[in-house]
Amino acid sequence: MDIFLINIDSAEKVPKVLLDEYQKKEMSDENKWRSHCLAYLMLDGILDEVYHIEDREIVFENNKPLLKNNDMHFSISHSGEYVALAFSEYNCGVDIEQMKLREF
Repeated sequence: MDIFLINIDSAEKVPKVLLDEYQKKEMSDENKWRSHCLAYLMLDGILDEVYHIEDREIVFENNKPLLKNNDMHFSISHSGEYVALAFSEYNCGVDIEQMKLREF
């Protein structure tokens, strides 16, 4: 399994028009929207440059994104200012969570 992590502050350098191309669902919160779009931009770039997958069309099955014509599995997680992506030839999952101090 390969895992990639990016800080969403990087999205500020990406033109909004480019991020718009990677929007998969509507979101009203600007930070969540940037994180969402950056995750799919990152996914597309990694599939192309690292795994050399030409057909990167994504479909959703039970709300889970999958590659339509490829057996590569991936998982996306975002929390706070980070996006993580995991890739594997098998079903996989990644989950990140921003640490928050809690008073119990």
